[in-house]
Amino acid sequence: MKKIKIAIVGYGNLGKAVERLCKDDDRFSLVGIFSHREVKSRLNNDVYNINKLYLYNNIDILIMCGGSYKDIPKETQKILSKFNVINSYDTHTKISSEIKKANRIAKKSGTVALYSFGWDPGLFSLIRALTQGVSTNDVHTVWGSGVSMGHTNALKEIDGIVKAKSYTIPNKNSVLKMRKNLSNKFEVIRKCVIVKDNLKSKNEIISKIKQNETYFGDCKLKVKFVKEQVFNKKHNGNFHQGEVFSNFNIDEEQFSISYKVKMTSNALFTAKILLMYASAIKKIKKKMGAGAFTILEIPLCDVINFPKTLQVSKFV
Repeated sequence: MKKIKIAIVGYGNLGKAVERLCKDDDRFSLVGIFSHREVKSRLNNDVYNINKLYLYNNIDILIMCGGSYKDIPKETQKILSKFNVINSYDTHTKISSEIKKANRIAKKSGTVALYSFGWDPGLFSLIRALTQGVSTNDVHTVWGSGVSMGHTNALKEIDGIVKAKSYTIPNKNSVLKMRKNLSNKFEVIRKCVIVKDNLKSKNEIISKIKQNETYFGDCKLKVKFVKEQVFNKKHNGNFHQGEVFSNFNIDEEQFSISYKVKMTSNALFTAKILLMYASAIKKIKKKMGAGAFTILEIPLCDVINFPKTLQVSKFV
């Protein structure tokens, strides 16, 4: 089988995770890593400045590994003029508008954009849709406790922050009400752990965080400043978890659906999903044509490559 030629755009936690998985995956050939920063590959792969990307003509799909706050919207639209892309864009309220923009560019350029293909949005989007099809009640989603890569990246964009981690902590009372179908509002606490420089005050940084209403405007905010040594020791994890569930009745019978994900590496799990769909880019493009698509529009049978020794009937 001819290998899929991919490139990684962005070399943070997600970019490193994609690189790590590609190392032992025979489906892919990694052309290189492209970054705005001067970085060195942990696995000795070629790293180039992002501006050199447009010199290449032999890339089947780019794995967009930048942050959802600024990187993905800006870079996806620019890169789509030449390349197929896949991303894990996770700003739920802006997905529709971003896809519309990307769709116009992709159709004009003859390229494909696979938009928001992470675990949520992404896998959870599929589960929500399937659950809603059979449930007679609301379908709920709970995130955390865990590390949000999107919110963490948004923190790192703030001047004066050296290192940061954003934890998503569910409000237990809101989750209990959701399980009892008394409410469909998920309330969350954002705990921001920050290492700051000596130029900005704590109050200045907190004010900047609150100004970012897209990421921190709909939640209870807790900000904790720590020394770099403490951060490196206690906040270097990347764990997360989430659940999609619905409790409902059909006639007088009771039903409950729950799909849970728990991970020690948010980045590695997201990378695995991105590569699963990236491996099918040629088939997707042939069937769907040019445009921007969500995970709901891509048939699973076009994505999952069953090993020869494994019968599809085992999944049915």
